Amino acid sequence: MVEYRTDEERLSAIINFFNDYKKFFVWGSFGLFLIVLVFISLSNFRANQDSAAYLVYSKWSEIDFSDESKAMEADGLFNLLQDDYSSTGFSNLALVIESSRLAEEKNLDDALDLLYELKNKTSRGNLFNLIANLNIGRIEIVNGNFDLALKALDAISLDKENATVASLKGDALRGLGRLKLAEAQYTKAIDLSQIAEERAVAEYKLKLISQ
Repeated sequence: MVEYRTDEERLSAIINFFNDYKKFFVWGSFGLFLIVLVFISLSNFRANQDSAAYLVYSKWSEIDFSDESKAMEADGLFNLLQDDYSSTGFSNLALVIESSRLAEEKNLDDALDLLYELKNKTSRGNLFNLIANLNIGRIEIVNGNFDLALKALDAISLDKENATVASLKGDALRGLGRLKLAEAQYTKAIDLSQIAEERAVAEYKLKLISQ
């Protein structure tokens, strides 16, 4: 370790050090400034995106979908959410609501298209991804596409096993003729469920297999 006898020597050493590494300090400071600036800009951009998306979503959600005269306006706002604000939660929420509405109207193919879009734009473990896979499983079972249903249900990531998922897996496996595995899933659903009606349905399906 170098020792300095006077304050002048210390000051001179500091000045020399800065002169030797001034480019590093200048560019390092400039780089840090850029990082902070980009972070602030992205935060502001996301906040502005969310605010704008909320306004569009609010207008869309307030429309009476049974009013055919409002159909064009509803479609325009929905498409705007998906095209310009696809990275926001409001875009995802609109996909969930619209797919549910289409499914209730028995328009299952269009509902599935929206759910697969939601699944593909969200990551595993995300709430919207879970909802998409769960509803894809339901609709594919209704359509008789049991292998696709099982694929979607297997993609659901949860910390703990879920009775609804187990019951749906039982339906898909039963449709594929894999009755032993279906029986195990229905039994799991009965054990996990805290809802009497859900347990009763699983018990009935289990009884059908054993007959």
